[in-house]
Amino acid sequence: MTGEQGVIEEKTDAQGGWALNSLAKGEWHLTFQTPGYVPVGAKVTLMAELAHVNPIPVVLKKAK
Repeated sequence: MTGEQGVIEEKTDAQGGWALNSLAKGEWHLTFQTPGYVPVGAKVTLMAELAHVNPIPVVLKKAK
């Protein structure tokens, strides 16, 4: 998917955990958001298709 753009949406489970499967190698820009909170961005680079990515800790702050 190099050079392509699109949106993949996922929802968290009751504990706030989530997972995406079958991602192509390359650079991915993630945005974590929920109503009433400031969105948080992260960048992940997969060196190989279906590579394992370590957990990404995310803390959302309430919007003013």
